[in-house]
Amino acid sequence: MTRNRLLWLAFAVVGAAALWIGLRSWPARSKAVNVLLVTLDTTRADRIGCYGHQGALTPAIDELARQGVLFERTYAPAPMTLPAHATILTGLLPPEHGLRTNGLNRLADQVPTLAEALSQRGYSTAAFVAAFVLDSKFGLDRGFQTYDDDLSDAPEADHPLHRSRGGDRVVDQALAWLDRNRRGPFFCWVHLYEPHYPYLGHEDHFGTKFAGRPYDAEIAFVDLQVGRLTKFLSDHGLDTRTVVVVAGDHGEGLNDHQERTHAYLLYNTTMQVPLVVSHRGRFAAGRRERAVVSLADLFPTLLDCLGLAPPRAGTGRSLLPALLGGSLPSSVCYGETDEPYLDSGWAPLRSLTTEQWKYIRTTRPELYDLQQDPAETRDLASAHPPRVGEMESQLRGYESRLTAHPAPAAQLSDQDRRTLASLGYAAGGGAAAKPSPSAALASPEPLPDVKDRIVYYNKLEEAREIMGRRDYRQAVEVLLEIVEAVPDYARAHGHLGVCFAEMGRFPEAERHYRRVLELGRDLESAQMNLGLACRAQGKIDDALAQFETVLKTNPQSTDAHWYLATTLLEREQDQADLEKVKKAIVHYSAVVRLRPDDVQALVNLSWLLATHEKAEIRDGSRAVRLAEQACKRTDYQAPPALDALAAAYAATGKFDDAARSLEQCLALPGVGQDPQMAGALRYRLRLYRSGSPYREPR
Repeated sequence: MTRNRLLWLAFAVVGAAALWIGLRSWPARSKAVNVLLVTLDTTRADRIGCYGHQGALTPAIDELARQGVLFERTYAPAPMTLPAHATILTGLLPPEHGLRTNGLNRLADQVPTLAEALSQRGYSTAAFVAAFVLDSKFGLDRGFQTYDDDLSDAPEADHPLHRSRGGDRVVDQALAWLDRNRRGPFFCWVHLYEPHYPYLGHEDHFGTKFAGRPYDAEIAFVDLQVGRLTKFLSDHGLDTRTVVVVAGDHGEGLNDHQERTHAYLLYNTTMQVPLVVSHRGRFAAGRRERAVVSLADLFPTLLDCLGLAPPRAGTGRSLLPALLGGSLPSSVCYGETDEPYLDSGWAPLRSLTTEQWKYIRTTRPELYDLQQDPAETRDLASAHPPRVGEMESQLRGYESRLTAHPAPAAQLSDQDRRTLASLGYAAGGGAAAKPSPSAALASPEPLPDVKDRIVYYNKLEEAREIMGRRDYRQAVEVLLEIVEAVPDYARAHGHLGVCFAEMGRFPEAERHYRRVLELGRDLESAQMNLGLACRAQGKIDDALAQFETVLKTNPQSTDAHWYLATTLLEREQDQADLEKVKKAIVHYSAVVRLRPDDVQALVNLSWLLATHEKAEIRDGSRAVRLAEQACKRTDYQAPPALDALAAAYAATGKFDDAARSLEQCLALPGVGQDPQMAGALRYRLRLYRSGSPYREPR
């Protein structure tokens, strides 16, 4: 054979072999086991039908329990959304993965995730989350080819951190993705937020069935969404090829143990969660597993179900033996919350749960016999000191075996910081100024026990709700009661400052903001608010000092740059002070650099550069560029942006362009109906038509 024919034959053999390998591997890949993970935010296990709640309406979850395995004693590692979900997706506890509260940190890159493990093995991966607290900026998006956290069309909430989209919208997006990727294998995570406070009754779905029981209505609504997902799997023949997991991230107090919601206490009301795992035809149908398990077990369990080894040793263990009908010993479950400390300066909590005992480490430790007292109503710590010592020793040993992965700070915008600070999730500079929560626990000086202060936290939440109705006088009455009983409660003083400022009583607002700073908490927020209160009283130098202090600790604070710029220009005599004007330009420029979509900053800086009376301040060309950006971002429909663009054109001698921009501005709907605005615009239009620029009066 010729050399060319030999080469062609070799290519043909190699090609046939590749085709044969591909044809053999394709059916195996297409039939690989899929994973659907549904996490239910703020869901107590004892409020679901298959867990015994007679008032529940949860047919979809109940059916999954009949098809699969229900774990009766599953514990969250923390009563907060971000730490608990990080545990589910990494198999690590909060001290290990580093996310110990909501909103402060981002999962470190070196921590492997379930999505990464499956993506690397050819799985299509997608997540659909319902709330800001799981935004991609906190790092759980790693490994997901699609991470849908878009809340742009979400309704307004009592606080932006609570801003979320309905479970029906989340599932709409998830079903569309599943339909495109149902040939598999896929890993799809769906997060449903409804049971989180405030609760809705969903009368449009259930009428008056849940009258007076809105929390149960929220869980019933979530169950409808779970049913939509499982119906999709069944309709497309995927239920026998898909492991379905329904898990709560944490529970809800519902006023048990005096806790209205969650995050502050470690009782089973917020730590015991539902966990149902189903794979029709493979797992033990209808089994109820009594062993104590942790949400940290899900990561290795799912990999084990797929025949995959975890990327590294972790705290969690595989639950596959129980899923297949075998025995499973109870584990020891760790729990923690730093929220009382970060939020209020009270003692952080740690817990250890065994098959019989629940131990809570705090200023006054607690001990409960869960076999005799599952509702944790009888604290046995004083009656059983040796048992307390034994559990404390066991907890210390458990903690010593955990390998920490420090989590970097999340990159947050000022809006994010305001959002988090408004709920106490982020302590501003205050947390950094205090010992770490773990060090605080070991301090010889005891911190207040949350058991003694929870009633005042509840009153604070009551006051915050009253503030949401803008009834600041009533809120002040409640808050003054709190600070009379607990003078060192920084959050109460901070809320008092806000109320007094809203009422125009700035000296009183200033006094309470200064008290927050004396207590060393929420520093950035208090400094910013103190600066605003001083500015409102004409204490310009004091205001500037506060804003500058914020920038020393957070040079990226666009709010501080903004308020420095506007305060420097606020008084008439300041405008003639060129040094102050130049500083204002620096700070406006910083806002534009850090927040390039801030139209108001673009307009203000452009206007200053175009219209200032001093030639050494003016920069017409730059003013044009800034105003053009503002106009493009507002689709040339914002009067201030068009007005600034006209002034900038005039500053460069382009008077025809300036006149056209103002004519376009005057033609916008509503502009002519404001006599003051229209009069000012027409005055400037006459200037531009006569070939004169506009100069801002002092």
